[in-house]
Amino acid sequence: MKHYVMTASYRGPDYPLDANARRVDLCRRVTAPSLAGQAGDWTWIVYAHPDDPLREDRLAAFASAGHPVVAVRDNADAEAVIDWSGPVLTTRIDDDDAFTGDAFERLYRAVGTAPSVPTAYIFPVGYHVRDGRAALNRHVRNAWSSVYSPVGFREHVRLHQHQRIPGAYPVVYVDERPAWLRVSHADNDRPTSHRPRVGITPAVRRLFSVDWAAA
Repeated sequence: MKHYVMTASYRGPDYPLDANARRVDLCRRVTAPSLAGQAGDWTWIVYAHPDDPLREDRLAAFASAGHPVVAVRDNADAEAVIDWSGPVLTTRIDDDDAFTGDAFERLYRAVGTAPSVPTAYIFPVGYHVRDGRAALNRHVRNAWSSVYSPVGFREHVRLHQHQRIPGAYPVVYVDERPAWLRVSHADNDRPTSHRPRVGITPAVRRLFSVDWAAA
């Protein structure tokens, strides 16, 4: 089984440069470190604007996780990169969020005996952090989904907006343990008004290999 992580990090020359730099910094200090220790032999497919003024820095931030990085412009490019000769697993994560250190190990275990049709695997539980505070969330249509595609199919996790994944495929909820970290910050593409009320505890910090000063 080939595994690909797929992340949209598409910031063109019209995107404010200071905000662009902050997003690259979050990727380097939060997202990439959280994936550096993940199980498996996987490739990171990054949707990157060809005219991004920080393109080199952005791709270097992804590469700091220690896995191959392939920059693409769109889904057609991504589908050309994927090796469809065998079963394929694709996992979605944004460039400012994180996974727990054991997330991929748990994901591979859940895939187990591979299904015969394209199937979504979702971690429903994670943490939302903002301004030094954290809240445990359960969200079944979240942005940390995976799609398993058997031989003969060409389905991947970026074919559908993440909230529509459960309507597009049969769904397996991996488990009820926290698996993801949503980071709220000034440059979120889709800001939320939700504000966690409890400080980030040592137990939460231990779950994620991230630079907490950046989160």
